[in-house]
Amino acid sequence: MNKKLIEKIEYLHKQDKHQKIIELIYSINEDERDYEIISLLARAFNNVQNYDEALDNLMYIREDGLFDPLWYFRTGYAYYYKNDKETAKQYFNRTIEILENDNKIIDNTEDILNSAKRLYSLCFEYEYNKLNFIDRIELFWQWFEKNELEIENIIKYEFKNINAFLSNGLKIINDNLVFNIGKDHNFTFNIDGRNYLFYLLPRIIYSMPERLKEKWSFFSCLPSSNGVNFTVEIHDKKIEIQDVFIKIEFDEENDKFDLIFYNKQLNELNNSDMEETYNIFFLIMENSIGEALSRIYIRYVDISDKKLTNMIPLTELEEYMKKTLSLYRKEIITDPINQYFSYTFEPKDSNILRYDIIAGSTSYYETINDYYNENIYDMMEISKFGAKALFLYYPYDDENDNEDIRRKILKERYEIQDRLKKEVLGNKEIGIVLGEAMGIYNIYIDLIIYDENEFIKRAKILLAEYDRNFYISKLIKYSEIKNIFDL
Repeated sequence: MNKKLIEKIEYLHKQDKHQKIIELIYSINEDERDYEIISLLARAFNNVQNYDEALDNLMYIREDGLFDPLWYFRTGYAYYYKNDKETAKQYFNRTIEILENDNKIIDNTEDILNSAKRLYSLCFEYEYNKLNFIDRIELFWQWFEKNELEIENIIKYEFKNINAFLSNGLKIINDNLVFNIGKDHNFTFNIDGRNYLFYLLPRIIYSMPERLKEKWSFFSCLPSSNGVNFTVEIHDKKIEIQDVFIKIEFDEENDKFDLIFYNKQLNELNNSDMEETYNIFFLIMENSIGEALSRIYIRYVDISDKKLTNMIPLTELEEYMKKTLSLYRKEIITDPINQYFSYTFEPKDSNILRYDIIAGSTSYYETINDYYNENIYDMMEISKFGAKALFLYYPYDDENDNEDIRRKILKERYEIQDRLKKEVLGNKEIGIVLGEAMGIYNIYIDLIIYDENEFIKRAKILLAEYDRNFYISKLIKYSEIKNIFDL
């Protein structure tokens, strides 16, 4: 192994000069290219998207790579981006097995393991998207209408488990939905801490057949109890909502409320299990003010070991919040989709998309953090519904630093975004705009799409009116980038 050559290759790799690495390695005699050099050549080919050449080199050293997690990872990477996800799965799975079970430590073990797990999970995405979210919703409502009489009879006579019966129908959409159903024809989905559901479940209610609306009431999340007192029984203890007391602080700048709560039974439980105490409080609070208001306005919660001055019963929290927001002349938002957060970044000198962002806004702030932290959990859960979290972007040129040109670019961005909402997404019919961002080089529009094929068909017609190159990518770092007009 040529130590100086390896050091030079690693230097070029950090500089993203992958073609230079290929040229450098090809400049030395073949008999000087050992296992490590050929493996690094394959890495460089992967990084310039020449996956066939990467695989040719990896297969050449296959026998020497049988116990090397990097060999499996680079091979899986090439197959993944060749769109052979089934084969890629096997190589990523072997990478994970070696790294988790072998005591031998390699450079960047944790990073490679996390990347392998991430890409392994993404290999399953194509299976989820065989049936899009819109089609699943339509099939569910067909099932519900067909079985409505039996559903009513089960509720009335209780001859079988209604939750099990309905869960079987809801599997058409997703097999992990939580809900409550009452004898008064009320059906309520529970968000249950999975915030991505705020951006999916309303679309199910939107498609509810008109005939059913005459009898049934469907809710996309737990609604408010409107200040009504109720009792929750936990561990053989009955807790009345009016006996849970809270102290409230309001952050006017961010429109957020911070709470400190006290309740005798909860405090006794807190001594033995702090995490469960907080979970129970959130459950009680969400049943009191509703899951939507909790998501939108509650930022921080803590527990007090005694009842504090100026505490009020939890039953009065919603009224207090609304009065406070009104006092500060704030709009009261009841749907998380309509709440937007602004953010700013220090742009980085990187070829990675979204690293040039200066400022943006979003109604789903977890997606921003998850993108940069390479956390794909929410994105994958959205895929399991047959939906997709994507971003549309287009480059722009503002090198002249001209104020008039900048205003024109901003006007165009707002126009495109507004027209996407109305003419392409049909005001949330086939998707929603999560937010937008302005970068040094690119404009970004973040989306959740319920029917990708229909979105692309409509978007191509609209975007063809603009003299821009439009690209689309999943809201996951390092995802494939496609020109929307090539789809």
